[in-house]
Amino acid sequence: MKYVKKIIPGMLIYLPIYIYIKETNYYKKFNFILDTGSSNTCIAKYLLEELGYNINHLAKEKVYTPNGRKNMEVIQISKIKFLGFEFPPMKIRALDLTSDDEIHGLIGMDILKFYNIKMYNPKNKIILNRRK
Repeated sequence: MKYVKKIIPGMLIYLPIYIYIKETNYYKKFNFILDTGSSNTCIAKYLLEELGYNINHLAKEKVYTPNGRKNMEVIQISKIKFLGFEFPPMKIRALDLTSDDEIHGLIGMDILKFYNIKMYNPKNKIILNRRK
């Protein structure tokens, strides 16, 4: 599947991601930012709470960031769909974002590694193709 998006230079690249909600048995769409510098996909804590996940006792794992090694909270998400592909249950990091933010999370390399990504600066486009 090929996905093409028009981008504005210097602006964040928002992409749709769908998270499965067990209670309602359907997927809900959210705006995540393409972040090729992030090893892991991350989601806002307030959103986890809205989706019915218990955020009071999240596990912590060590991650390496440009600012050094940190312990980040992690949670297992049941199902995620991104650009037509359904991912099995996966661990994603929990971030402290406010509900005022337009950002629901970050799409990291744990998902992006399954796609070939091309950015065409003269045409202000980004193209993602699922790897075979």
